[in-house]
Amino acid sequence: MTEPNLACPPGVRLYVSDMAHARAVRELWDTEARVPRDLPVEDWPDYGRAWLTAQTVKVDLLLFLHDLWMKTWGEAFQEHLPGHRLLREGELADRGVDDGSIVDAFAWVVGGDNLTNRALFITVLTPQGDVIQSSVNLDDAHGVILWAGSKMLDSGTPSDAWTASELGGWVTAPLAVIKSDGVRLDRLSEAASVLASRLSS
Repeated sequence: MTEPNLACPPGVRLYVSDMAHARAVRELWDTEARVPRDLPVEDWPDYGRAWLTAQTVKVDLLLFLHDLWMKTWGEAFQEHLPGHRLLREGELADRGVDDGSIVDAFAWVVGGDNLTNRALFITVLTPQGDVIQSSVNLDDAHGVILWAGSKMLDSGTPSDAWTASELGGWVTAPLAVIKSDGVRLDRLSEAASVLASRLSS
């Protein structure tokens, strides 16, 4: 049984709970590791700590989205598609994943200059050789959205939680919101399980 909540790592908790820190993180998110030319010398240590905090948030976000995928999609696939395998990035093109959609997994999470619309994509190979692409996504209000795409999902709505995505596959509305103490998993887990169950039939 999935735990009701997934706790946030420190960097994600800081970002979602403190607007001042969130603003500072956004300003330093994609900034190179160098001291601004007009920064007074006495402020260099504080700037360095602030820059490092922004980079730590990137790593914590990757860890959080990975844990979130494992607690939702990972557990659903384990239950309904035992024997599945998670594909490495280098295997995607060979398995027919569209080249245009193959972007480095880390870049999806940490690229860009803010924390909105982050996504972690993981592709699954079923024991029958079918490919399922899946993701956990964050919107600009820290809502968590699930997405899945597969040739096995080409018709019929899996359940009320799912709608057809403009980009192909199926997508949910935000089913949970990340707060400072973490995120509830019940609705996310249920939606992932429903779709994985359909893929197994």
